[in-house]
Amino acid sequence: MTMTVWALERAVSARPTDRQPWHQLAFALAACRRSRNALCVCEQILSMSSSSSSTIQQQQQQQQEDEIDIIHLAAMLCLDHLDNAPGCIEFCDRALSKMNKQQSTTTTTTTTTTTTTKQSYMASRFHLLSGVAAGRMALGEKVEQKKRELEIQSLASLHRSVARDSADHAANHFLAMAYADIREIDLALLYEQRALSLNPSSGDSWNALALLFSSKKWNVAAIQAAEAGLRRCPDHTGLLLTQAELELSAGIP
Repeated sequence: MTMTVWALERAVSARPTDRQPWHQLAFALAACRRSRNALCVCEQILSMSSSSSSTIQQQQQQQQEDEIDIIHLAAMLCLDHLDNAPGCIEFCDRALSKMNKQQSTTTTTTTTTTTTTKQSYMASRFHLLSGVAAGRMALGEKVEQKKRELEIQSLASLHRSVARDSADHAANHFLAMAYADIREIDLALLYEQRALSLNPSSGDSWNALALLFSSKKWNVAAIQAAEAGLRRCPDHTGLLLTQAELELSAGIP
């Protein structure tokens, strides 16, 4: 992968106005866990001038989709690797604004079913990332009023994500976690069970379900959930720890 990055860096030096090698370089750097460098490349791509008005419509649409992919990568880098939740939210807002503008300027005759489906999926992902980022900010916030505002913002974004794609396991799982953070355990259970129905192989969801049952003092159900999860994900560290803690508190040797 290092050789790939080196080759792409030479390519962008030779063709600085060609977006394609820049895009490839951003994803290659991200794959190498050079997150700050990847984010800098993303920002460079987004600062490049758009195609001229003479560009045919199909090429313009592809360029717009590529930009959305780059913003998505930048948002994930901020959230997952750079501990920059506010930056993630800014990128998500930028993408959603751009997508709304594109939809308002695109006629129904030129919008294909595939394009509409992808736009809806990407909108769901941006709402998801924004909601998770706001939730993380809320957990670290000391001022009670600001904390509550961030919690409301997180829930609103996650609900939008679920509304866009109700069959998305991650959206339902993180919505459940957001409700758990504010001690709305019944709603957390509702969405976590829905998430498991969408992806029964998710160790994180089984672990969350066991912990939610435990918080309700439903100890037998909690142990059963942990055991069910371990049958599907026997190496899941969180589930192994949760099962041990539940059995210890229940006096099971």
